[in-house]
Amino acid sequence: MNTAIHNEWRTSITSQGPRKFLSLLRSYPNAIPSSKKANLSASRKQRIKLNSNEEKELTFSEFLKHPSDMEAVINAKALESYQLVDDDANTYICTLPKIQLMSFEVSPVLVLRVVLTQEGCTVELLSCKLEESELLENQRGRFSAVMTNCMTWNMEDPEPFLEVDVSLKVTLEVVRKL
Repeated sequence: MNTAIHNEWRTSITSQGPRKFLSLLRSYPNAIPSSKKANLSASRKQRIKLNSNEEKELTFSEFLKHPSDMEAVINAKALESYQLVDDDANTYICTLPKIQLMSFEVSPVLVLRVVLTQEGCTVELLSCKLEESELLENQRGRFSAVMTNCMTWNMEDPEPFLEVDVSLKVTLEVVRKL
């Protein structure tokens, strides 16, 4: 798994004396950046060998007709709970097990959409909410996540495979008081 972590710290540097700096703060309280941003990203690309069925070539959309196969696509075993909310749009609300985020314990709640094609599907993160922590819930506008999981099913190759390409980007802005 390739994992890259990038931190961008916004700081204010001034060459003015402390009195000028404090008067500038009083005059323009929002002019001086008072937050830190952490940008985290992770990606993984994997090819999984599939057993071929000599009798009939199975397409990915045929595979997904069974409910347990859609559970495999959204990785239901890793979830605390999930619920189909829009059958036409293949949209799910999923709750992950509680995790430690900084010094807080939170329960991420995801809204996922599964977009089907003949050759595979893409799982898209439509929204992510952190519950259980009042402080983090108040910071909701300062947290964002983008995730795509593209799965491609290839039964025509001499060695059939499922290719999985996952990308996750999270931005967390922490506001500090001056």
